[in-house]
Formats: sequence, C-alpha cells, structure tokens
Amino acid sequence: MINPFLRINLQVFRRIRLNSVFKAVGPLMLKGFSFSSSVRGPIIALLAVPLLLVTVITADLTLSALRHYREAVRVQELDTAGNKVISGVYQMVLERLRTNNALQADAIADPAVRAQIADHRAAVEKLLTAGISGLRRLDFRGKSRLLANYDQRHQVVVDYRQQADAAIGVPKAQRPPALLTDYYPRMRDLVDAAQELWIGTLQEAMDADPIIADYNILKKAAWIGREQTGLVRSKIAGQISAAKPLPPEKLREITGFLAQADLAWRLIQEQTADVTLPEPIAAAIAKTKRDNVGTYRSLVKEMIAVSAAGKPYPMSVDHWIKTTSPLLDTFLEIKAAAAAAGESYAAHKADTARDALVLDVLLLALALAGGGICLAFMERRVVTPIRKLTLVVRRLADGDKTAEVPEATRRDEIGQIQKAMRIFKESAFENERLQEERLRLQADQEQERERRREAEAAAA
Repeated sequence: MINPFLRINLQVFRRIRLNSVFKAVGPLMLKGFSFSSSVRGPIIALLAVPLLLVTVITADLTLSALRHYREAVRVQELDTAGNKVISGVYQMVLERLRTNNALQADAIADPAVRAQIADHRAAVEKLLTAGISGLRRLDFRGKSRLLANYDQRHQVVVDYRQQADAAIGVPKAQRPPALLTDYYPRMRDLVDAAQELWIGTLQEAMDADPIIADYNILKKAAWIGREQTGLVRSKIAGQISAAKPLPPEKLREITGFLAQADLAWRLIQEQTADVTLPEPIAAAIAKTKRDNVGTYRSLVKEMIAVSAAGKPYPMSVDHWIKTTSPLLDTFLEIKAAAAAAGESYAAHKADTARDALVLDVLLLALALAGGGICLAFMERRVVTPIRKLTLVVRRLADGDKTAEVPEATRRDEIGQIQKAMRIFKESAFENERLQEERLRLQADQEQERERRREAEAAAA
C-alpha cells in the first residue's frame, strides 16, 4: 500500500513552481557563463544550478511533510483532549444525579452517598482538568468563546457544589429552597458548556480527516443515545422518589427523549452498515442492541405501564438506578471503543507523518551534503589543477625556467594536459638552449674573423 504522505509529497512535487526557482538561479547562471578570466565560474554554475534545483524541491517537500506532521499531531491531541473532556462530562452527569437525588431526599445523605459524590467529582476534576488544559494549548475554531463559556459556568458551579455539600448534611426542611430548584439547572449549564466544547473539537478533527470523522460521528451518536436514555431514567427516577405517577407532560418529555435516542441509534447503524468494524466497536454495538434497545426499553415500558395503572413502582430509586446503569452505559462502550480506535488511528497517522518528515529531512541533508561534496570535488579535481596549470603557463611565458609543471600522475584530460605541458616546457627550454648555442657560435665566429682581420692588418 502506498504511503499516503508519500503520495502527498508527489503531488506537492508536481505543483512546485519551477519558474520561481529559475528566477532564483537565473542570475547565477548568467554570472557563471558571462565573459570571465577564469573557467571556475562556468564550471561551478553548471554544477550549482541542478544542485540548487534538487535542494529547492527537496526543501519544499520537507516543509510540506512538516506541515502534515504538525496537523496530524494537532488532530491527535484534539481527539485525545476531547475524549478526556467527554469522559469527565459523564462523571459530571453522575455527580449531578447523585447530588440532586440527595438534595431532593428528605433525610440527611448517608456516608456512602457522600463517598459516591466525592468519587464522581474527583473523576470530573481529573479528566476535565487534563482535557481542558490540553485544549487551551491547541488552536481550533471558536476556542476563545467555548472556553470562556465553560470557565464562566464552571465558576458558578463551584459555589453551588459548596452549597450542595453543606445542604445534604441537613434534613430537606433546612435546605435553601433556591438551591433545590437551581442546582440541577446550573449543573446542566456546565454539562452543556463542556459538551459544546467537546463537539467543537469533534468538528475540528472531523474536518481534518475523513476516518477521524467516522469515529467522531460514532462517538457523538453514542453520547446522544446515552444522554437521552439517561434523561428518561432521570424522569422516572424522580417520580419513583416522589411515589407519584408520571404526569402527561413528563410522558411527553420521555417520548421526545426516546425519539432522540432512536435517531442516535439509527445513525450508529447507518454509519456502521456494510463496514468492517474493529472488534471492540462491533461488540459494543451488539451489546447496546441487546441491553439498551432491548432490555432497557422494556423496563421503561413496564414502568410507564405501572404508572398509568396507578400501581406502586416495583423498585426503589436506588434499585432502578443500579438496574439501568449497565444497560445505559452500553452506549458509552460504543463511544469508548470508537474513541480508542480513533486515538489509535490518529497516533498511527502522526507516526506516519513523522516518518515522512524524517525521510524528507534526510533527503534534504543528503542533497545538501551531496551538493557540497560535488562542489568540493569539482574544485579539487578540476578547477584547482586548471588554475595551477594556468599559473605555470604564465610563468613559462614570462621566461621563468623555475616554474614546475605538476607531475602527470592522472590518466584523465588534466593528466594529459600536464604531460603536454611538461613536453612543451622541455621543448621550449631545448629550443632556447639551441638558440643560445647558435648565437654563441655566431659570436665566436665573428670574433675569429675580427682577429684575422686585425692580424692581416698588422702584417701589412
């Protein structure tokens, strides 16, 4: 299978605007091939131009790989932080449920209930703190607005939590009436703000990658299914606690919640139809179909029928919650499985992008190193020997007999030139010697003739 990042690199390669490269190297080419007193310029230009082209292309691929790596890491971190946020939201929902039930109960909350509330709250702080902290470091659409909304609602809830902790320690008659009516809505506002923040990260990641988008759709649909069926349980739990039948308005609300849950379930089925799913997701969907869509819906119908008949509810609030919790949480198993699969895919994508980046960096380093080596080789093996030979020729032309021609040890054209230069030097010096010898003989002959004329003159 072709590495998708290599495919991207090839596409980037095809889109490179080589005209900008030629604009950059054009002056170098003109300068190298202009009339010059040295061969060094044209030789370096001929070698530098293709090396520069290769370097520019490799550098562009490296920058592209770096951008894809950063984006893959950003999506991975968004996905991980968002998963922590929504896991913390679930614990917040459980905290809200336990605390609100304790506030509405007549008696003082027992230590077991307080311990459950404390455990849920600790999980909320652990998960949400980590998730929100991660999101503050990342960029995504609507970040400032979403975080400001969450921070504002969180500050309000801090005060309500303190009031609720004190209120469940006294009988209901001594609890502030405003707290009994306002606690649940204020907690709901915080839950909604956190969910809106999570959905914002989901959408950002979905826009970045289609596979992440598929997993995020599953997570969102599963969360909606859990939320809506949980609201159904909450409405029934309130009536069980009050020992009253379900009034028509609550029945209408329950019908609406179940309709939303049905839509979420259909979305999950459509999203996973004719698709080979990871085993954990497939198992979670089968379990949800059996326990939530099947067993839980039957229990809800049973409780509605009991309420309509005016009979006592067959179980207490605690029994109702304990019985239905594992049935409701099957939706969360789908969410958790999709989250795990999405995180695994995002991590693999980031690793692949990192490998592509490393490969491109190595190619760039090789291009630079190879260019440097080639330039150094040309300088040492071609340019420098030619320059040395040029200096020797100039000295010989000036009559410097001490000029030494380098030893002709090479077998290439440079070696042949050196050999020819040595022959030229020897021939030139031999010709000069012969010329000097001829001039000396001529001088001697002239002197001899002069002596003879002087001798003849003296004899006469």
